Amino acid sequence: MRYNNRFLRNLVAVCFIAIFTSIVAVGTVKAGNLKIEGGSPGIITSVPRTMTYQGILKDSEGNPINEDLPVVFKIYSIDSGDIPLWEEIQDVEFVDGYFTVELGTANPLNLPFDEDYWLELVVGGDILSPRQKLNMSAYSARTDTSDYAFSGGGWVDDGTVVRLENSNDYVGIGTASPTNKVHIVGSDSAPLLNVEKIGPGRGVRVSTSSACALWVENSGNHGLRVTNANGDGIHVENAGNWAGYFNGTGYFRDNVGIGALNPQEKLELAGNLRFTEEDLTRSIYVEKSDGINEPGHDLEIYAGEYSDAGGLETKDGGDLILHGGKGYGFAGGDVYIYGGGSDITFSPIGDVIIAHNGDASGGDVGIGVDAPTEKLDVEGTIRLRGISFTMSDLANVVVDNNGVLWKESVPVGGTKENVKNLEINPQKVLSLQPVKFNWQKTGDEDVGLVAEDVEKTFPELVSHDNNGKPAFVKYDKLVLYLLELTKAQQQQISLLESRIVELENNIR
Repeated sequence: MRYNNRFLRNLVAVCFIAIFTSIVAVGTVKAGNLKIEGGSPGIITSVPRTMTYQGILKDSEGNPINEDLPVVFKIYSIDSGDIPLWEEIQDVEFVDGYFTVELGTANPLNLPFDEDYWLELVVGGDILSPRQKLNMSAYSARTDTSDYAFSGGGWVDDGTVVRLENSNDYVGIGTASPTNKVHIVGSDSAPLLNVEKIGPGRGVRVSTSSACALWVENSGNHGLRVTNANGDGIHVENAGNWAGYFNGTGYFRDNVGIGALNPQEKLELAGNLRFTEEDLTRSIYVEKSDGINEPGHDLEIYAGEYSDAGGLETKDGGDLILHGGKGYGFAGGDVYIYGGGSDITFSPIGDVIIAHNGDASGGDVGIGVDAPTEKLDVEGTIRLRGISFTMSDLANVVVDNNGVLWKESVPVGGTKENVKNLEINPQKVLSLQPVKFNWQKTGDEDVGLVAEDVEKTFPELVSHDNNGKPAFVKYDKLVLYLLELTKAQQQQISLLESRIVELENNIR
């Protein structure tokens, strides 16, 4: 009997039964079909990619069909529309309406079966509707869950949770004798556990009420290595004993912040730092790896705000010792202490010693000078207080044209050369005009000479600043000029007195 399209449109499938007895999803196998060695699973028995399907087909009057007909089987991911994910055509024998086919024999069922599927039949060109949803059989459910367990109570599927039925069960991957809840053993270079978290939240969370939440034992290269390009590599929150405990050497390639969320240095601390050392040798040790050839600073200590106590303090008689490298010291031989506008105070009694291994012959001190060339090189005004001396120590202290302070004296035997009498023009000395003035800095009234005026007549009596401008008059030297003027005047007086005596004698 031949069925045309019109007749087939009146056919209806009154019952569909899908039995999954042979097909499994990718990565899902039955017990006995999975072997694990060295962390890499391998399939021992090849699982056939077929599915047995049974049903009943009747015409519009309810009569079962007895005929061989071509049937197209199609699988979709939705219940209507779309294009099929898989299809094949078979010649099906219908006996009293019953038929049984094995799908996947003509076209293998290479679907993952990890989502819902709908089956559609096309008989003689007519589409039977609606599509039938494929449901998992009891045997397939067993295959997809509990057969992963090799021993114990096995896996239990609670719907949204898959768990081990027995709390004493262990899971071993790469080992037949797991000693922990999850025990992974592997020998290749690939990671044993790979966790990828996309989006916010935690990738792995470890919590415990006591002991260690995460214990890492390793005798090889890395005990714990975290590679993270965004967010926190390791985030530890702990209200118990330790947030972290290292018994060994820790290596951090980039910056570490303690109390600082965005550290800009290898170690940045926001808060107090305390060092304790049981053997009382040293609490902190800083060593530069490349010495003078490496730029930058070994240790920088900054004070806080203006009202803070200071940047560095030693207590209980402790010393602050600065060691420079042999041959180059600190930053080319200098030690810089920046007070930030505050004072450097030694109290109650302290000495400032500048020496090298007890030898005070080397080393210069500069105040306001970057490169001192004398024992004490000062740019600015010096005020000396509380100076006492005896008459035997009395001597003039003068400043030369280079700003060098000298004790003026003429030792026995002399050290001067080209010594000759000072000759002056008395009229030039008398042309100097004393003035009365007020100092700009203090407002105090004073008397003296104008250095610019003195320089025009006696440039040797004027000291100059670093820019070559007249700075002050050498009043100590001016006394010698006045002495010569007095001597010249005394000679004139003596001559006048002689003339007077001579005139008086002539009158008599």
